[in-house]
Amino acid sequence: MNLIYKSLLLFLFLGLVSSTVEAGSYRFYIENETFLYNLERDRNLGPAGVDARTLTGDILKPFIAYKVDDDMTVVIGALLDIPFGEDDRVEKADPVISIHYDFSPGYRFTAGTLNHIHPLLDGLFDDILEYEDPVEQGFQLQVKKKYFRQDLWIDWRERELTDRPENFAAGNYTQFKSDRAMFDLQGYYFHFGGGLNSVKTVTDNYSFALGAGYKFYKRRRSSDTLGETGLTAHYLINNNQDSRGVPTTIEDGVLIKLYTHLWGAKFYVMKWAMGGPDFIPTQGDKFYQADHFSEIGFEKTWWWKKNVAFKVNLRATQIFGRIDFDHLTSMKWRLDFTPDKNKSSAD
Repeated sequence: MNLIYKSLLLFLFLGLVSSTVEAGSYRFYIENETFLYNLERDRNLGPAGVDARTLTGDILKPFIAYKVDDDMTVVIGALLDIPFGEDDRVEKADPVISIHYDFSPGYRFTAGTLNHIHPLLDGLFDDILEYEDPVEQGFQLQVKKKYFRQDLWIDWRERELTDRPENFAAGNYTQFKSDRAMFDLQGYYFHFGGGLNSVKTVTDNYSFALGAGYKFYKRRRSSDTLGETGLTAHYLINNNQDSRGVPTTIEDGVLIKLYTHLWGAKFYVMKWAMGGPDFIPTQGDKFYQADHFSEIGFEKTWWWKKNVAFKVNLRATQIFGRIDFDHLTSMKWRLDFTPDKNKSSAD
């Protein structure tokens, strides 16, 4: 119940702050995502069995965005994880405190709470982390340009104490593209350990991906049924190091994906090959420990008005001699409670 009381106090605090800040310089938002993520995928058990579970709930984010000037915004709020079917309706409450510096069109530097949705492959950074671990704190550089995309960040998860090792992660996504071709470089580093604590264990996990893609077809008119169609290929490698005398492991593999956009939805076929049991990225999908698997998928988002999105993702994977399914159903909405409707640079 303490989390519920803290959450209520937080809402009161945000309301008090929003009533005292100068009108026109701030905006008060509430963002929410209600989701149902049904997993029949083998994410934790390796080839021995299936980890079947269902995640469902709300991720609620009330926050105030204060516009310092044209290129700087301060965000203060909270992120509340509210799983359905639990006695305690609020499982986690994390602070959201960020400063965004938009130092050039399409370029943003963030200190504090990060944008945790990263474009990495699932083999490096599993998409389920968007729901299981939706808060990252640290520093981030994002670039979104027509022919260039960048996401570079460090997430400080736990600081070192005498009885607790430090824990932090860093990631990078760099993409160059033209109207037809694409090249990207991805990496994720996870560190656990430190020299001052009593645990005396240090593990380092490195994952990298190098990829390229080509669009065979581009939509010519917005009314066209067939949209972008193309192929991507990535080479992935994982290196795991452990100070407890466990041998260093290195494993790699190739991921090929054919995709098309049809009737506003994305359909794809994907093949992983030449992997192995030593491909064990700390935050990656455990499917990549298989020497091969095949997957087909469907993704579609419907927009209602301008601030409500309904999304469906369906996937079927043939692996370890069986077919596993999972699906995600999600509805996101965003409300602006600020009387002033001037545009803001906040996310």
